[in-house]
Amino acid sequence: MQDEEKKEKSHVSMMEKVTRMRATTAERTRLKREEEDAKAIAQGKALQTTAKIIQLPVWPDCSRGVPNGVLRSALFGAIKRGPRKFINREFMNTLEGYEIRYTGARLDQSDLDVWETLLDLSKQASENQNHVYTSERALLQKMGRAYGKSGREWLKSATARLSATNVEFNHTNSNYGGSLVDEFYRDDDTGRYVIVLNPKLQAMFARDDWTQINWEQRQRLKGQPLAQWLHGFYSTHAEPYPVKVKTLHRLSGSENMEICSFRQKLRENLKELDAVTGWVSSIDKADNVHVKKTPTPSQTRHLNKKK
Repeated sequence: MQDEEKKEKSHVSMMEKVTRMRATTAERTRLKREEEDAKAIAQGKALQTTAKIIQLPVWPDCSRGVPNGVLRSALFGAIKRGPRKFINREFMNTLEGYEIRYTGARLDQSDLDVWETLLDLSKQASENQNHVYTSERALLQKMGRAYGKSGREWLKSATARLSATNVEFNHTNSNYGGSLVDEFYRDDDTGRYVIVLNPKLQAMFARDDWTQINWEQRQRLKGQPLAQWLHGFYSTHAEPYPVKVKTLHRLSGSENMEICSFRQKLRENLKELDAVTGWVSSIDKADNVHVKKTPTPSQTRHLNKKK
């Protein structure tokens, strides 16, 4: 009888130990989860704080600030309106020193107008620079477009296209991976927009690797995608150097497969560019494109630093 009682007591004691061990393990798990939750909350608050103090470079209202890597590549190509080819993590043609992988529908110069405008509106915000609060009417007016049904539908399409992108950007240890527009909210009844940009986009502007684009000149070239691309490309150079026609053909992302046809189109667009900017362009017998221009004040300061 005593042996049975001892066995029963031993069994109860073992069960109590198992129960205590389980309770201890559960408590440790709970504390670990609480610790992880606290860290996640702290990280979230840190990201919110970072987003509020993100500062894009300052540029005048008559200009648009754009990363040089964007303007020296085929990311926003010199392509015509129409069906868009979908690209899956392909390397975009870029000037040496930049690397861009892109996923999404091909982007054109009108998409660049939208993105430049969003960056400009973001730059003007006093805080939460990655949040742009605006309206369809204000956005279209800022881009010189009519506020009509076709304009509103175009804006919806461009905004959706920019948010459905993934850009992997790398230049001298400055890198960015993400969409050009993180997300957007639109009230179809009021036409109000909230557009969210990734605050880490600032990495694309690192080390003053960006250019002030003359917005009025760009708008005068509207409807001429190659001329607009050339305007952006040569705006990034204080003293443009000779560039082969075939190099511009590659960098611009032109869908014109015939180099002879592209060369003729290039001549025509260079004339339009000269008329708007006052630059002097030419193509020599060796098929080199020459562009002479007066550097901007900021580019002049950059050149003086090199001396």
